[in-house]
Amino acid sequence: MLNWFSKGKGREAPAATSKEHWRQVIGDLEYLQKVHARSHPWLAGMEPGATDADFTEQFLVHFHQSMTAAGITSLPLDAWRKEMEPGFRARPFSRYEDPLTHFWLQQMQGQLEQSCQRLKIGLPKQPVFGSLQTGRVNGVAADVDNPSYYLILIDDGIMGFANLLSKVAAVSFPVTQAEDGNLNFATDRDSVVRQRLQSPETGMRFFDLLTAYAVQGAPHAAQSYLMTTHHTHLVGVFRDAMEFFIFGHEYGHCAAGHLQGAPRMSLSMAAEGNGEGGEIELRMPESWEKELEADYIGLALAMDVMRARGYSPNLSYAGVELVFTGVDYMQRTLSILEHGVEQERLLDTHPPALIRREVMRQNALGLLGEEAGSVAGDLADIVNDTLEYHWRAVAPALARMHADGYRPHARWLQKAQ
Repeated sequence: MLNWFSKGKGREAPAATSKEHWRQVIGDLEYLQKVHARSHPWLAGMEPGATDADFTEQFLVHFHQSMTAAGITSLPLDAWRKEMEPGFRARPFSRYEDPLTHFWLQQMQGQLEQSCQRLKIGLPKQPVFGSLQTGRVNGVAADVDNPSYYLILIDDGIMGFANLLSKVAAVSFPVTQAEDGNLNFATDRDSVVRQRLQSPETGMRFFDLLTAYAVQGAPHAAQSYLMTTHHTHLVGVFRDAMEFFIFGHEYGHCAAGHLQGAPRMSLSMAAEGNGEGGEIELRMPESWEKELEADYIGLALAMDVMRARGYSPNLSYAGVELVFTGVDYMQRTLSILEHGVEQERLLDTHPPALIRREVMRQNALGLLGEEAGSVAGDLADIVNDTLEYHWRAVAPALARMHADGYRPHARWLQKAQ
């Protein structure tokens, strides 16, 4: 279970648009991340000690390096700083956050809030996103009894996992480019079977991803590789649908009122030499019914965002289902590494991933219509069948790893409830 802590429980919340408001929010988030880092030895190197001014400058430089490396900006540092600095000064950021992860969290949050407006989904309080090692392939929404905001913590490996799993799924589809420039994806089963037989390295990349996340604790520990230009588009659709659903699911908990009236957990930390002790009372969803309801809202939000961006609903839905398929394979991987055989790793508050996937399929029929939902489900089945094909080769290799003494990384031994 995660240890959650806060400074200043019960403070009066400033106006949501004020700089003081953001200092309070980021102070709570940063403190939580700080204590989490101190509680787990493998995170000990992440703790910074810069002043606010020094930190902002370091963050800007680090952020520029990350954005340049990702090909998102070509501006020199001085020009980029002049463009970005006013926003950074107005709204502080947690110094435990990776800049590029933070950037994508904010971009996706903005698009989800626009979707909430289109779908008339009201939120009692503002969600504030951050990243943390949660011990799960998803996120956690929590009410900290602050009248202004909820905290939503996304597992710090989930975006890398979504990206690499989307690569494995996308490369299974033969892609051609028509004379008009449009991409054509062959989705009949015979073509997909031929494609995977011609790409045996895909199974190795699937194995590399699962073991990197499970054993080394970081999906990016897997060997990097480039995709063809055509497949890059399909990767983007699958990855974005996965991530928007994961975010949308946590929005669903907030919108459905699951955090109000939930059982409280009161946790505290003894004061340190600098006087930084604290206590927090959390409310988090505690039933399968609420998880499935949040899944429904998350699906509606993800499909709306993807539709607004011009993506195919069939491909988008296959990406959403890929969340549950990926969670299931991670659970199976962890089980083999722990016990040598596949055993269901039940999470008290969440239904098994495949049950959630089946319920999601029924929800898709309602949201997309019977015919469109059926077509989307057929495409998702092809993705699921392809990953299961690769899993049949991965599972025996994992059993051999267990026999050789490999075990799950420590991050998976503590789970957010």
